[in-house]
Amino acid sequence: MRPLVIGLAGAAFVVWSLIAWAMHALVQAAGNVAALNSDLLPVPPEWVVFLSEIFSGAGGIGATLVVVIWGFGTALIVGAAALGLAIARRAGRGDRRITIFPPGSGPGPGMPGTRGHHRVDWRRGNWESVAISLLRRLRNR
Repeated sequence: MRPLVIGLAGAAFVVWSLIAWAMHALVQAAGNVAALNSDLLPVPPEWVVFLSEIFSGAGGIGATLVVVIWGFGTALIVGAAALGLAIARRAGRGDRRITIFPPGSGPGPGMPGTRGHHRVDWRRGNWESVAISLLRRLRNR
């Protein structure tokens, strides 16, 4: 479950970054086009320079705003991934260990010549331990 959550968060981050990069380029290009074509507006000539500076500054402010929004979106993606990992960790906490000897039967900690109650952790893939436990159980029958 953990690799799935991390993979989805990584994919969301890549898509979000591509969208933000495209918007950054679009806002900056729109500001430059507006600044270069400000002389087409029907205003007095002294206003053309002023409007050109305003449009150029708006493009820069818009590009900065896109970067700030990208940062908030990235923080949201990281928070969602952390929440998903916490949920996956909590869902995986159940005791999945399988005991070869149920309580009260088989070798116990007080019996001489035994190593005590043997628990097998199936999640870790310790198959050698599983095989040894099964062979001991069959031998003691």
